[in-house]
Amino acid sequence: MDAKALCSTIDLSALYFSLLILTPKQRFLEWLETFKIKIGLANYKNYSLHCPEEDTVCLIPRIERFSDPGAYGEFLSEIKPRLLLAELNRFGATKADFRHPINKETFDEFFDITLRNEAALISVIL
Repeated sequence: MDAKALCSTIDLSALYFSLLILTPKQRFLEWLETFKIKIGLANYKNYSLHCPEEDTVCLIPRIERFSDPGAYGEFLSEIKPRLLLAELNRFGATKADFRHPINKETFDEFFDITLRNEAALISVIL
């Protein structure tokens, strides 16, 4: 699967994309607490991990672009290692800090994914 070619079909201006919402599992939250202690940030609370509205949201190609059987699953398998690295980077961690394999299985141990088929732009005139 050519994920890069698929991602080139995302059109922000036409809202032509679907969304992935990444929610950390308890195992990731526990790892992050240990990591914070290691880097001297144990006294700081990370509020973004305790509110579902702060979960990471990623734009992906519209779900109907995955028309071949298994294409969506193949796409997820391809991008999950990169999503895991992005989440580590979000908190200032590296692969060496994480000490787990960077692969789709590890991603699944530490994160849940929710799919949203589309987004809407609502304009409110005040």
